[in-house]
This record gives sequence, structure tokens and C-alpha cells, in this order.
Amino acid sequence: RGFTGKPKIEFSSSYGVMTTATPFPKHVDSYTVVSARNIALMNAQQFSSLVSQQALNEYRNPSTPLNALQYPDVNFYDLLVKPYAPFNDANFNISGGNELFKYFCSLGSNYEGSYFNGTKFSGYNTEVRNRKYNYRINVDFNLTKKTILSFNLGGDVQRRIGNTTDNNTTWSGLAIGNTAKEPAFYPAWVLEQIPDTDYPDAKGERINWGTGYQENPLYFFKRQQYDERIGTKLFSDIILDQQLSSITKGLSIRGKVSFNTYYQNLKTSVFKVEPQLYRLDFSKIGTSSNPWSRKGATDVVYVEPPASVDVANNGLQSGYYKNTYYELSLNYDRSFGKHNVTGLALINRQQSDRGVDFPYYNQAIVGRSTYDYAGKYLVEFNVGYTGSERFGPGNKYGLFPSAAVGCTVSEESFFKDAVPWMNKLKFRYSDGLVGSDHASSRWLFMSDYNVGTGNFIYEDKAPNLLSQWEEARKRDFGIEIGVFNNLFTLGIDLYDEYRERMLLTTKSVNFMVGNDFKELNKGSVKKHGIEVEVAFRKIVTNDFNYYLRGSFSFDENRVIFKDDLPYAPDYAKDAGKPLQYKLGTERTGTGYFETMDERH
Repeated sequence: RGFTGKPKIEFSSSYGVMTTATPFPKHVDSYTVVSARNIALMNAQQFSSLVSQQALNEYRNPSTPLNALQYPDVNFYDLLVKPYAPFNDANFNISGGNELFKYFCSLGSNYEGSYFNGTKFSGYNTEVRNRKYNYRINVDFNLTKKTILSFNLGGDVQRRIGNTTDNNTTWSGLAIGNTAKEPAFYPAWVLEQIPDTDYPDAKGERINWGTGYQENPLYFFKRQQYDERIGTKLFSDIILDQQLSSITKGLSIRGKVSFNTYYQNLKTSVFKVEPQLYRLDFSKIGTSSNPWSRKGATDVVYVEPPASVDVANNGLQSGYYKNTYYELSLNYDRSFGKHNVTGLALINRQQSDRGVDFPYYNQAIVGRSTYDYAGKYLVEFNVGYTGSERFGPGNKYGLFPSAAVGCTVSEESFFKDAVPWMNKLKFRYSDGLVGSDHASSRWLFMSDYNVGTGNFIYEDKAPNLLSQWEEARKRDFGIEIGVFNNLFTLGIDLYDEYRERMLLTTKSVNFMVGNDFKELNKGSVKKHGIEVEVAFRKIVTNDFNYYLRGSFSFDENRVIFKDDLPYAPDYAKDAGKPLQYKLGTERTGTGYFETMDERH
């Protein structure tokens, strides 16, 4: 934010490169590949299929440029993939202000390049790249000594060019492309030396026909199509903060209105006509026959058409949204000697418009109070009364209280005298409820009829009139220790969570019913564990310090109840098994977790 003083200007810029993210098999030269193939053929007693020693010598050291094409050594990875992708950032800030007006303005840009070499044709470049410009303006007006009006405006404009080719096929083609069979392409000089008698005026490079596109990944890159998309995001706030010290010291009221939007437009779609593939028959060079052949050739003279460019006139893409948020809060923050008290009462409401859907709504009432005595003893209470449109009348709101206490024993004088080398010892405990309304169905309490593909009408899933908030009780006990002026620190957390009334897709509905239910509150899970963190920090001088930190964690979780099929064998049931085993595709996906990160 701005400050009182002369304008301050800052500029920063950086440039870097990202190495290829995925390790790729090291290239094996064609001489080694063909030699290994010869050994395999000899082991199979197929001596008539062996590659001659003369050909092997050409693979190892081609005698002419033309022989280098006849006995190629193609490294598709080096041909099509860059060793790194560039990126750069730049940012410009200016801030300042006076007693009445403070400001902060920022303008930045970000560029990300691609690992793949793009294809250029007809003035278009299919190389993947992303350019984003971001901006931020924060302004504060001191309307009176006790009234501050703030405006915040920020967002970004992003231009992304990305190919729509199947990346999985691209990478697999690089991996399985035959390096020794045929060249990826014929350079322009080949047509100068060996003209195509059917097209005597032809010039330039030609992509090799090969034995299929999988053996020539260059084919994929030449036939790419790409989209150019323009996306914009806007975030804006209007905030009015009024001190109410005339009523009592430390009291204030705050109002906030936010409006956020996101749009993406498809500006251009470029479709490349299938590139023509050619093959050069080296055995026909110098004969009366044309050594060139074209895949799919007919008696009709072929003229390659230009790229097909489709400029979208109305390219608004799905996923756009508008969010409007309202908030009103009453705050209290005051100290009485060593006693520090804070309080908050807040109400909010949010409306989200997504596409042509009926607006999404949620709202809540939140309260918080804290007390600490000289930084030694701390108490905090929180409560949230949150409403969701997902549930029916009587169940829309959930009440979620929580509390926390803490005690910093090391601040007591008796402790400092008894244990002077331990500068920190703190105990803390928290216990509270949190809720979730996560479900794939928007309105669980109602059903409807829908129009499917082919204009047939089908019934929605049966409603769950009793659906309600998921609820989880979370508890945590922690210890924080620091010794020798925090040279060594230790943190220990023991935590426990019990989640019930989880919204899950049911499995126990008999097929004779003819329909499924929307999510039901049919799941319970428990989890507990420990986390330990140890750190060593050494301050050598005011300008130099170093630290080492290590952590350890262990947790165990288990499905307590799941709406399993009643007569299913035990191995097919989820209840009683760890959560990472499988809870259902609507919560954790299918299959097994392989790392601790995936579990969380």
C-alpha cells in the first residue's frame, strides 16, 4: 500500500531458463542399434536378414551427405525439443502519498516459452508461449482522522498460444521413433541434386514418408493446429473503515464490496492442412524412373493449399464467471495494561455467476474473540454460522465453533531463573468443528428432468431431502521449544480428526429401483498423527546466517463407515480400510496412493 512521503519507484527484471522437466532416454546411435539387431538376427538363425558390414560402416561414418540420409542417425529428441524453455519477469512499482491520499501502483509482465520447437507457416507460429500482463492500483483516502476509504483494483491480461495436438502421442512418438530406418526429412539441397520429375519446379524441404507417423514424430509437429486465447481477470474492492472511538476506544466498523470477473476469448484457431509425405528410393537414383514418390499420390497434379485460418467472431469460452462479495464487520482491539482483548463480528454474502447457470449463493456469520495476558496466556474462541444453497430447508445452515488456548511458560520469571538456557517453551491446544458441502450435484434436495444428446428427456437422480453439512472435529496439541537463543528449535504436533456425515455417492440402491440417489450423508473417517520439526539456526553476523531444518510426520487414517453393498465380500468393502485404499471416485479418485503427498 501507499505511504506518506515522496514517490518511491522500483523496477525489477529477471530472465531464466527451465530445463526439460521429464528425464528422457539417452539417444542410442543408429550404428549401435543396427549392430544389436544383427546380433539378435544371428541368435535367431536369420542370417539372410543381416545388414552388411559395408552398410554398418556407412551408419558409423557416412561417406557422402546423400549416404547420411540413406543410412541415417536421427535423434528426434534433439531435432524437436529444446534443452530449455525461457521465461522472464519484469515489474514496475510506484508508491507514495501525503496525509490525505496514499497510493500504490504496479505494472508487470511475465513470459513463458516452450520446450518444443514450433512450426512456422503462412505468417503463423505454433510454438507454445504464454504472455501475461498484470496490474495493481491501491488507493487510500483519509476522509477524516477516523475514516479511511480504500479502492483496490487489480488483474491481468493473458495471451496464450498453445497447440491442440495430443501431447501424449507427441512424447511417445519421440520415444519410439526409429532412428536408423529413414531420415526425418529431406533437406532442400536433395531436390536440387535429385529433381522430382513429376514436379520439376518443386523446392524446399520434404518430410519423409516413413512407415507411419509414429516412426516420424516430425509429422506431428508439421501438422499441428493451435489456438490463440485471450483471458482477462479483474479484482476490485471498495472498503470503508470507520473508527468508533467516540463510543469506546478500539472499536471500529468496516464495510467491503468486491467484484471479480474472469473471461476467456478464443481469438484465433489455425488449422494446418495435412503435410505431404515423400519418400526417396535411393535404388532409383540415376535411372530413368522417378526416385520420388508421394503418399496418397494420384494422377491429378497436387498443389499444397495454404493453412486454414479460422478467426473466431464470437469466441467467448466456457468457464467465465462474475463474483460479487459483500462484507460488514465490527472490530474491537484494545489493551488494558498487560491484558489484550480483540473481538470480531462479521457477516458476508457472495453471489457467483458462472455462464448461464442460475447464480450461486452462500453467506455466513462469523464471530471471534481473543485474550492474552502479557503474551503468556492466550485464549481464542471462534464460531461460524454458514449457509449453503446445496441443502434443503432446515439444513442450509451449519454451526461450527472452535476454541484454542496457549501458555508460554518461558515468559514466567521463575522459569527464566530455573532454566536460563531454554528461551522458549510453549504449550497450545485447539479443538473445533469445520464443515464441508462438497458434492457433485448442485442441489441435493431437489430433482429435475434434463434433455440429453439426441433430444431425449431423462430423469435426474433422486433427491436427498435430508442432506446436511459434513462435519469434522479437529483437535491439535502442540509444543514449541527453543534453546540457546533459538539456536535449536523443536516443534511437536499431535493431531486428531473425526469426520462424519460425509456426502458420498451411494452403492446400496438396488438396480430394480431404476434410479440412483444424489449424494447421501453416508461416510465416516478418522485420522490421527504426529508431526515433528527440528531446526538449527546460526547467526554469524548481521549480514550472514544459515540454518538446517528437518521434519518427520506420521499419520494413520481409516474409513469407519461407508455405504458398502451389504452382502459384498470384505475385500470389496471400504469400511475398516485406510482412506488411501479407496473411498470413492467422488472424493479421492480411483486406485492407490503412492506417496505421502498424494494422501493429503
